[in-house]
Amino acid sequence: MFRKRQAGKVKPALILALIAVVAIAVVSVVLIRGRLDPAAELAKAKEAIETTEYQTAAIVLKSLAQAQPDNVEARLLLGDVYLRVGDVKGALKEFERARALGSASETGDLGYVRALILNSKFDEASAELEDRSNSVDWQNLRGMLAFGQLEFEAATEIFNDVLASEAENEEALRGLLQTHLAVGNREAAREQLDRLLTLHPTGTKLLLIKGRMDAQENDFEAALEAFRGVLEKDESNIDARLGLVEVLIKSGDTAAADTELAAFGSAGESDARVQYLRARNELERGDQLAALDSLRKVLRLVPMNRQSLALAAEIHFERREFASARDYARDLVELEPTNQAAQRVLAAVEMASGRLEGLDGAVDVLLNDDSVRDPGMLALLGTAYLKQGKLEESEQSLARAAEMLPDSAEIRTQLAISKMTRGKLDEARADLEAVVAESDSTRAKIALVLLESAAEDREAAEQRLEVLAAERPEDPVVPNLHGYILEQLGELDGAGDYYRAALSLDKAFHPASVNLARLASEAGDNDVAKAHLQDILDIEKDHPAALMGLASLALRDGETQEAAKLWERIRQTSRDAAPARLMLARHYRTAGDLNAANEAIDEAFELVPYATGVLAERVAIKAQVSAFDEALESANSLVATNPQSVEYLEMLASVQNQIGDENGLKETLTKIVEIEPDSIISQVLLGRLAIKNEDYAAANRTAQELLLNEDSAAAAYELQGDIARAQGDGQGAVDAYARAFELVPNNETLLKLDAQEHALGKPMARLSKWLEDNPDDLAVRLVHATRLQEDGSSDAALGEYERMIEAEEQNPIVLNNLAWMYFERGDDRAIEVARQAHDLAPNLAEVADTYGWILVKQGQVEQGMEILDRAHDASPDNPDIAFHLAGAMAAAGQRARARQKIEDLVAEEPEFYSRGEAMELLEELKAAR
Repeated sequence: MFRKRQAGKVKPALILALIAVVAIAVVSVVLIRGRLDPAAELAKAKEAIETTEYQTAAIVLKSLAQAQPDNVEARLLLGDVYLRVGDVKGALKEFERARALGSASETGDLGYVRALILNSKFDEASAELEDRSNSVDWQNLRGMLAFGQLEFEAATEIFNDVLASEAENEEALRGLLQTHLAVGNREAAREQLDRLLTLHPTGTKLLLIKGRMDAQENDFEAALEAFRGVLEKDESNIDARLGLVEVLIKSGDTAAADTELAAFGSAGESDARVQYLRARNELERGDQLAALDSLRKVLRLVPMNRQSLALAAEIHFERREFASARDYARDLVELEPTNQAAQRVLAAVEMASGRLEGLDGAVDVLLNDDSVRDPGMLALLGTAYLKQGKLEESEQSLARAAEMLPDSAEIRTQLAISKMTRGKLDEARADLEAVVAESDSTRAKIALVLLESAAEDREAAEQRLEVLAAERPEDPVVPNLHGYILEQLGELDGAGDYYRAALSLDKAFHPASVNLARLASEAGDNDVAKAHLQDILDIEKDHPAALMGLASLALRDGETQEAAKLWERIRQTSRDAAPARLMLARHYRTAGDLNAANEAIDEAFELVPYATGVLAERVAIKAQVSAFDEALESANSLVATNPQSVEYLEMLASVQNQIGDENGLKETLTKIVEIEPDSIISQVLLGRLAIKNEDYAAANRTAQELLLNEDSAAAAYELQGDIARAQGDGQGAVDAYARAFELVPNNETLLKLDAQEHALGKPMARLSKWLEDNPDDLAVRLVHATRLQEDGSSDAALGEYERMIEAEEQNPIVLNNLAWMYFERGDDRAIEVARQAHDLAPNLAEVADTYGWILVKQGQVEQGMEILDRAHDASPDNPDIAFHLAGAMAAAGQRARARQKIEDLVAEEPEFYSRGEAMELLEELKAAR
């Protein structure tokens, strides 16, 4: 009996309690706001600004503006703070809000126009400046506008007019110097500065300008003298101290720079300029991770700081962390869409990471426009082609880059490596030797060692290594390379000695520790391997290679879940770790969690879309989640990289078979057989394709050809069984499958044989016997449980399902069937198990049907009907799903719709599982009219 559920009734006492809670919350807000003293907060903000504690000032002012949205002074001050820290977009928003509130202050107007200019809103700024006075402040802004619009002559005239009336006006001096420098007239800039310094030799503003100019000209001693001269007169002058730090960094005096940076104290933590210089100093010292940490602090303070975005992209690029580099480069392009330098950074990142998607225009220009001479980008394009396996294109791009820049040892070395990849060892050797002779390139020397190793000339490789070791006795790369060469030759003890020698030179040289861990693991000593990997983690706690090594050891010990945890840890801490994401995708796929597998493989593909391992796994996963377009894309990519690979062609054939592309499938299978005439899988698929087209003669010919080879006899009999089944010869199918199973017992043939015997009404105990010998075969156990369920042996079936859940809790089909059995037995566990199945496979109509129907029967009609509606859309011809949807309609009070749907259903479908229930409900609905 379906009963409509009453809804919307709430106990009066509960309603009163809710009102009381809301009232208390409102009163609390009023009281908190009532305690706020705007004057005191403004004073606090002004004091923070004076002491350059801009983050503190911003927090105070934002809180005040939130509590008092119409506080004009707070808005103006906040805009000023944003200008000081370089957040020009934030500044403009605050000045606009102040103007909307009726601000008429000249200070506010000056800030607003300055923000307009810095945001390149030149037309609006020009309109604002039309009716303004000729005071120096407004004139300086006119000069800024002219400079921003590249009208340098006009800017020069304006700034000269300001300086004529106020010789020490810092903004005009800076503007004029910038204008001279912008047009390349450094001599004029220096001449004017010297003239002004003669008039005002101790003027701090002029000394600041002098220090900056000296620094730009790399006259570090003069620059330091200028900045220190300012600090002697005003030790709190932040611009002088910042200039001093920058000069110390450029001159390589990182220790002195650290001392000066420390002098900023707590105020430096909230000053983006200080944090940026700290990043520069850490980078100068070689600590890239610390530099990145400081840059992240800058970007928390000023999210779109151009310099920090560019530097962060550069560091990640050098570390080969291309996903992170891409993120920063994309932000840089978003900030400056028309900036060619920013676009070049992004293109360089994409090419270096092996991605060419979206760069078709840029690639076409590089390759075909003779007026474009950009050897660096051509070299990166060559590297991208190399990663994608396009070896000929790689060599062509690199050769063209080398022609343009013949003195570049890096490009010529990369060209030689490209030739090595194509097997041109003699040509590559000659090229590398020429590079070494002309430039003494260490990278070229290392490439020569690897080349001799590839040519199996051990003596030549070791001679080159000895020379390298003498030249670079403190470089751990050299002994590590020596160890690698010995390891390839099978001399593992010697290899280990060299890896340890590399670590003695630099304990933080992680490749050597990874190599030692691998040697120990291969020798079966997992404890030693773990110790080496832990040495890395003690220095760099989330080092991806070390964590991957630990995950491999966990897998070897059978600890799959521990390995998965380590891969997830890498995934959370490294944006660029494609191998961990690939392993996670494979893990989740084999565990039946296709949603998680799909998400992981998408991340891996985003990072390395050319990697064959990623492409192969993507084919498998996308096919299983019915994303056949993506599966086909990756299968085609694999074949494009190696068109003679039978393995890749078979993957392509599998996808073509699933999507019903008969022409493509036949073409692919024919090619496989041409390459490998003994390919049993391909011949069988060709036979099955013939069966599908009812060309039984062709299918039989294929079966007869397979019978000629003893190794393929089982496949031949299985194909004969498929032919007999397609022609309605059930006994013939049973006989053929039985012969195939006798020759090569496997679960696929077993299930076909069982299905045919079951269809003939002659079931045998084949499945239970198979499971005695193969208890972990979940595919057979699932069919066996279904057979038991169909035959009425529900207790035995339930035991099988529960056993499967213990072994593999992530299988949605098993969970679905178990949920249905619980439901039929009135077991409260039904709804939770059905939910788990639905979470794993929400797009599988049968799974959604089970969950939706159980929800309806347990009174959650609205949610259940929504799920059943989606299941019916996905599988409109399934009569049981149609009945359940009608039942949900009846439960929701939509009796007329439900009756009509069931009447149509029973008229169209004389046989279906739920027909008895459907007829009972139909009679009930008719009686209720």
